Amino acid sequence: MQHRGDAAFFVFLTFSITSDAFIIPDATTKTFGIGLKGYNLRHDTLVYNHTATSGSNYSYLSHFWMTYASPRGYTDNMTIGDLFFDIYVDYESQPSISFNPAYAAGDFFIAPGPWPDSPQKDGSGDREPYTAGGKMGKGALQGGWYHHHKIPFHSNIAVKTRLTNATSTFQILSWVQIRGVEGMPIILAGGVQVPASARMYLQKVDSPMKKGDKAVLAMVPNGVQALVYLVSWGNTALHNTGYIEGQFHGIINNHPTKEDDIVLGTGVEDYFQSAFRFSADFENFPPQFYTFSDCGLTYFNRTTIPGDRIEKISAYKFHDEHDLLLLSEGGKIYWEVRGDVIRMQSYVWMYTWPMKS
Repeated sequence: MQHRGDAAFFVFLTFSITSDAFIIPDATTKTFGIGLKGYNLRHDTLVYNHTATSGSNYSYLSHFWMTYASPRGYTDNMTIGDLFFDIYVDYESQPSISFNPAYAAGDFFIAPGPWPDSPQKDGSGDREPYTAGGKMGKGALQGGWYHHHKIPFHSNIAVKTRLTNATSTFQILSWVQIRGVEGMPIILAGGVQVPASARMYLQKVDSPMKKGDKAVLAMVPNGVQALVYLVSWGNTALHNTGYIEGQFHGIINNHPTKEDDIVLGTGVEDYFQSAFRFSADFENFPPQFYTFSDCGLTYFNRTTIPGDRIEKISAYKFHDEHDLLLLSEGGKIYWEVRGDVIRMQSYVWMYTWPMKS
């Protein structure tokens, strides 16, 4: 294991899970992790590298948190789109997961100014704290992004930083915490145990869309089963295009003679378990923000322009507990585009594993 800065390796009493889900102390399991205090993050910095103990059947990352200092003006609107953490699982050459801390917590935009119009202002982009049922969120006005997405691995996990739109010498003074567990299976909030052979993948989209498109947010090939864990979605579009009526779909298998296509959301806000444009469907009515454990609206802003209004929305939906979404033999998640979209962003986190013959 490599130590960097004020890195620390933690060993505690941890747990085994019985068939009745009781937690029993077990000395064969342990917590590992790192803490970096006042650490300068640059492009392609190796933040953490951990090799699992020989013979451990289960290992996974379980906690990520970070913040940054402000002596040079670092605020959320300077880092929300340009800082990424790349996760290399079991010595893979390309990271199967690469996330921005804010996007991974379900927020694709910097904070707005006063409703309904919010012109861009330097230093005004710090998001207020929120939590999505303790699974992800933000604990401070500046930084404090965190999530508990459980990322399994068998032998090794490595975490590197990636900075876009930055010079090779640019650095962000940061505080970072990463932790995980060995020797204990992943049990999701709904009681489902993730198979030992499963991998987590993050599939992303960042693109303009045209009316009539089917925007595929994520897909898995034949011969693979999947459990969709989390869908985070951000959108920028003109109010009058009709984009809000676009339905979310799940094709739960890729069978050549029968595709099972399920409508997951009969409109944008319907999928995220809200209604009437997140309560902002009527003139001068503000949106109703919510951050529940299974779904939430983290951002909604409307800016008036000549002849129309630009709307920006960021929302999330978990499928790990009350509303399981399983792809039984390949499949995909897509959104019907009912109006031109300036920019659509999405993060779909899913566990995949090979089908048993």
